[in-house]
Amino acid sequence: MSFNITWKTHAACFILSIIVSFAFVDVMYSSFLYLLSAYRLLNITGNFVADASLIVILLMIPVIILHEALHGLCYISFGGKIRFGFKGIYAYCQETSGIKLLRIKFLIVLLVPVTLISILSLFIPVYFGSLIFIMNLVGSTGDLVMALYLVGIDNNSYILDTKNGFEVIDAKAVEKLQ
Repeated sequence: MSFNITWKTHAACFILSIIVSFAFVDVMYSSFLYLLSAYRLLNITGNFVADASLIVILLMIPVIILHEALHGLCYISFGGKIRFGFKGIYAYCQETSGIKLLRIKFLIVLLVPVTLISILSLFIPVYFGSLIFIMNLVGSTGDLVMALYLVGIDNNSYILDTKNGFEVIDAKAVEKLQ
């Protein structure tokens, strides 16, 4: 059994990201309004939309780097080797040594970034913290979709990270290989 990341998966994650963004639109608007009001943050362009976009870009870069680094640290802590890359506009961290992770360990790899960055955002001043929380949540939609897929998989299964997603390997099949 496998989970392949296709254009349909990207489209579904993009739609889910839009839904999450709309759910938090009031929080985002009030955060931008606060950050761009007089004496809070310099109005670089003098245009609210352009300045808000600039804030998103400047905050998103370190959030993406931290998010993918946390995936990588989890893989390394479980004995894997990693590489980072981009697929279109999406950054990714891929396990390259071919280790098979127990389902729970793969779920940890998937969910540590959204969990830790969400917790860390609580300790950042509220207007920046809320934007970081929302950006990371939006950026984690792919991880959440994959984790939801794994909910129905046997606890004793192993997961092999692949270039286009992951393979689910029955525990008995792994025992035969060893």
